[in-house]
Amino acid sequence: MSVDAVCEKLKQIEGLDQTMLGQYSATIKKANINGRVLAQCNIDELKREMNMNFGDWHLFRSAVLDMRNAESQAVHEDSRTVPEHANTIPHNELTRRPTLNNELPHTELTGLPGQAPYG
Repeated sequence: MSVDAVCEKLKQIEGLDQTMLGQYSATIKKANINGRVLAQCNIDELKREMNMNFGDWHLFRSAVLDMRNAESQAVHEDSRTVPEHANTIPHNELTRRPTLNNELPHTELTGLPGQAPYG
């Protein structure tokens, strides 16, 4: 979301003091507050930067937290859409893979047939 899109979202927040929108938009542009900034910034730092009146701040803060929540849910749902079979190995793959035998006969350890290892 661009800085201009953030300013447009600001205008859509119901209940904001309309006489302050110009100042708030100027602050957003001056501070380069885009969607990524809103998604990741510290809310207390944003509050200081925006310098909004009490009621407007709470409305704006609520809108930012709602956007963060919606984005978080979208990411969570995207991770659930991965097909279940994506991490499974097809049966024919299992049959083609060689098996390893970790048990060696004594002759392979000593090099001599019929002799016990470490003898």
